[in-house]
Amino acid sequence: MATLKALYRDEERRATPADIRAIVGPLDDVIIDAILHTDATPSEVLQALEWLEENYYTRASFARRMDERVRNVYNILDYERNFLGGNNIRH
Repeated sequence: MATLKALYRDEERRATPADIRAIVGPLDDVIIDAILHTDATPSEVLQALEWLEENYYTRASFARRMDERVRNVYNILDYERNFLGGNNIRH
């Protein structure tokens, strides 16, 4: 069983390319690099993807209070989907 210290440390670790691909799907290396430069954790990448999906399906753009890293990942994924085709982002 994982200790609280181990869980906290894992929560705070920076997402890896493998984490990002597991969460979002296969992405171009340029997009992966952009996400890596945000220093987002895996949970922050997942949160950004979930909010992107919600906005996509409801066709609404919600004014959300996101921390800076989540907002940056969200913007990268939004750009990927809307301007680069985004066919690889999980739906």
